[in-house]
Amino acid sequence: MKAGAETELMVHVQQDNEPLKDVEVNFEIKQTDGDDNAYIDAEMTDDAGEYVAKHTFKEAGTYNIVIHVKGENDLHEHEEHEVVVE
Repeated sequence: MKAGAETELMVHVQQDNEPLKDVEVNFEIKQTDGDDNAYIDAEMTDDAGEYVAKHTFKEAGTYNIVIHVKGENDLHEHEEHEVVVE
């Protein structure tokens, strides 16, 4: 990932080894030491369980990306990943 270039963020959402369709997926992007923070809604692609969003990182650095998934039956999960942007 490079600062100033649009990046596609993608996640595959499954439950019990089955793709989850029509759930709410968001990417929360937090720069560790800086001001580049965003909350982006993802859209489901034609592939079941695949969700994408685009983001342009303003500056190089380390970021934490928290994937939020919400759905029926009180489904509300989070998964966090650390990425380095050049």
